[in-house]
Amino acid sequence: MTQNNSVTGFTSNSSSATMTIPSGATVVKAFLTWSANTGVYTGDTRRLCAQYSAGRGVATMPAGSATGYTNRSVQLKVANAAITDIAPGNVLVDPASQATALYYSASADVTSAFASVPTGTEVTISAGNIWTPTGAGCYAGWSISVVYDYGTYLPNNPASVPHNIIYYEGHVRQGANDADLTVAFNGFTAVAAGTRAGFTLFEGDRNITGDSASYSRGGSTAYTEIPNAAGATGNIGISRAVGSVRYTGTAGTAFTNQSVDVASVPLSNVVAGDSTVNLRLGTSGDSYLLRNAMLSVPTAGLQLVKTFDGTADTQARTATELATFTIRITNTGAGTLRNIVVTDDQANCARSLGTLTLAPLESTTYTCTASAPSSTGYVSTADATARTVVGDFLAQDSDSTTVLLSAISLTKTSALAPGGTGKAGDVVNYTFTVTNTGQSVLTGIVITDPLVGLSAITFGAWPGTAGTLTPGQSVTASATYTHKQSDVDAGSVANTATVSAADSDGGVRPTGQANRVTPIAAAGAVTVTKTGALASGATGRVGDRINYTFTIRNTGNVTLANASLVDPLPGLSPPVVTWPTSTSGVIPVGQAATATAFYTITQADVDAGSVRNTA
Repeated sequence: MTQNNSVTGFTSNSSSATMTIPSGATVVKAFLTWSANTGVYTGDTRRLCAQYSAGRGVATMPAGSATGYTNRSVQLKVANAAITDIAPGNVLVDPASQATALYYSASADVTSAFASVPTGTEVTISAGNIWTPTGAGCYAGWSISVVYDYGTYLPNNPASVPHNIIYYEGHVRQGANDADLTVAFNGFTAVAAGTRAGFTLFEGDRNITGDSASYSRGGSTAYTEIPNAAGATGNIGISRAVGSVRYTGTAGTAFTNQSVDVASVPLSNVVAGDSTVNLRLGTSGDSYLLRNAMLSVPTAGLQLVKTFDGTADTQARTATELATFTIRITNTGAGTLRNIVVTDDQANCARSLGTLTLAPLESTTYTCTASAPSSTGYVSTADATARTVVGDFLAQDSDSTTVLLSAISLTKTSALAPGGTGKAGDVVNYTFTVTNTGQSVLTGIVITDPLVGLSAITFGAWPGTAGTLTPGQSVTASATYTHKQSDVDAGSVANTATVSAADSDGGVRPTGQANRVTPIAAAGAVTVTKTGALASGATGRVGDRINYTFTIRNTGNVTLANASLVDPLPGLSPPVVTWPTSTSGVIPVGQAATATAFYTITQADVDAGSVRNTA
């Protein structure tokens, strides 16, 4: 019976398996391993996969070189990705002294093939194009070993607890006459229970017993047997691989891959403090090939999370506002932690937690404030270290959080409306420009201006959501003001506008101010008109009176003060002035003061024929 290559797109010898990478995890290492007969049987020049008999016949070799397995690529398809060719990275072959059919095995690092693998759902992995002879006793198979990592501890997910992974590769044939093989794992210390072992065997036969796998812990000579994939002992190689998918041979009979055993088993006897595990494989009957073995040991882990409030990783602070922090430390490993020390670039946040201990998955939290406010944004980092109670192993982590500067600026300009000259009643157009000069999004932006008589301030088009400015964005607003005479008299209009906003954490509102002095040029001007007429009944004789009337009009743009009327005509009576306001000497714009005086005609005036003078 031969495989019918049911995987679309594969050349030959293809089969599939399923695997689920947990949600939130990333594959950090993956090895593809494959093995088959070489077509060589020790002591026989014919191409064989088993001892020759007339009924079995000889094996049919793949086209090309008889050692094509040393460089022939296999094909791999992960989930919905395209089929890729995988060149062998490490090829090992039985020594010629092996007294049976010879096998080869190969492996390659295929981590990149899992870069985009879906997580949290079962995916199908297919491999094929394995170089192998076909015939009686011939086999070919593959396995894949995957190490995944969550990158950090995930609350309420015990699977994210860190483990120390030890992975060995090799090529060891085990037969009935061979001494037991011991794979020694060391260089670690288990800080709690939960150690697991895994291995890949090729060419194990279910109907031949006597083969076994067992382990010992901590240097003990007592071994505990590992049951096979069916839960039985005394027959570790039964050609059952975790995740294998059944396929159909050319004879139409459904069967699974009959050449590979892949197992991942708990080593329940390994306890906290153990630093060695020996994996022993032997056989008194069935022969097989061990290609790899691995150990997963719970190790110390610590997670430090530094945030604003336990959730948000950024906060916004004005230049006068202290940042606040929440620091949470979690034992993300196996084994209890002690001697927990936190160092921090903010002295107020450094801690030595004294006698506090944290059991696995237990946390402690505290809050602190920055040492001083800052006129710039910054990143604040905390580092934590701890030691396990068992083994005194170091666990450490660090985390950073960002403090954004919350700042806003305001500029204010003014200009007379067209046609204005700077007189009372002229309209001044004010323009306000608000800019987010910080690093945090600002909302609820409000401009206030205490100038009495200023119209409502109206915003123009916002660059995005109304009332919101992202860092670097600006918006303009406008208002109008009508000059009062008091403004013109003062020579300017001075006032201060203020802008405020809310930042992302709702603390102190950032503010900005803009002072504006709008100058008004003084243009003082006055006209004086003077009329004179003979008094009633006068004829122009000596002694007759001339009555004079004066009009003093303010034709400028400022109120006149300390006004006075002077007329140098000798003999003129002191002018009697009527002022337009209750204050002598004050003439408002556009108004006039009037005055009267009289003069008695002299003989010289009569002789001259007129009286001339200038007031």
